[in-house]
Amino acid sequence: MHAGRRSGYHSVLFNGATSTINCGTDASITDIPDAAFTVDAWIYPTSLVGAQVIACKGISGGYGWWFEMIGAGAPLRLRGLAESDWGAADSYANEVVALDTWQHVALYFHADLKLYLALGGTWATYSSQIAMGGPYGGEDGNPLWLGYDGKLADAGFHFDGYQSWVRISTGDRFGVGVNFTPPAQCVPPVVDGTTIDIWPLDEGTGVTTSALVNTPANDGAMTDCVWISCVA
Repeated sequence: MHAGRRSGYHSVLFNGATSTINCGTDASITDIPDAAFTVDAWIYPTSLVGAQVIACKGISGGYGWWFEMIGAGAPLRLRGLAESDWGAADSYANEVVALDTWQHVALYFHADLKLYLALGGTWATYSSQIAMGGPYGGEDGNPLWLGYDGKLADAGFHFDGYQSWVRISTGDRFGVGVNFTPPAQCVPPVVDGTTIDIWPLDEGTGVTTSALVNTPANDGAMTDCVWISCVA
C-alpha cells in the first residue's frame, strides 16, 4: 500500500530502469507545441539517478518535447525541453523537487516560445531559460511516453518512483506567472474544454492504462510497471 491517494485508487510504480508507458502516435497528441500547451502531473520521485522523464513526445537527439527532472547525484530540478529545426526551448528550474513525497508539477509552452515550469503551484525561477528560435514545426513520429525518453540507449532517463495522473491541455491552464492551487492528487481531474487527454493511471491491474478522452488511440501500453494500491 502506498500513502497519498484516496483508498480505492492506484498509482504506477516506475522502477527507474526498464519501466515505460507508450501512449502511441495518434494525431490528437502529435505536434502539440505548434500552439501553447500545458502538461501537469502528480509525481513521487524516489531517486536522484539521472535525468528522469515525467512525460515526453519525441526521441532524444531528434525533434520533440520533454518534461523531466535533472539530478544525477544532485538535488532534482524540473527541466522543460522542446527541439525543432529552429533549435531548442530549454528551461531549468532553480527549485528542488523533493524525494519521497507527492508533488504536483506543470510545464507550459508559451507563445513566446519559452517553456515555463511550476512546482506545487508555484512558478519557478530559472538558472537558464532559452526560447526556441522559431515555430516548433513538427516531430519525428515518435510515441508519447510516460516515464521514459523514448531512446533505448538512454537507460538513465527512466522515471524512478510513482506517478498518479498525467494530463495534457491546450493553452495556459493555470495562468503563467500567477501561483495557483494544484488540482487534487487523490482523484484524477475531470475532462474539460481544454483537455487534450488525461491518463488517470488508476486501473490497478493489467498492462494497459486508458486515456480518458481518446481511447483506445491514446491508451498506454505498460512495460515493467507495478500497480500500487493506495491509502489516504
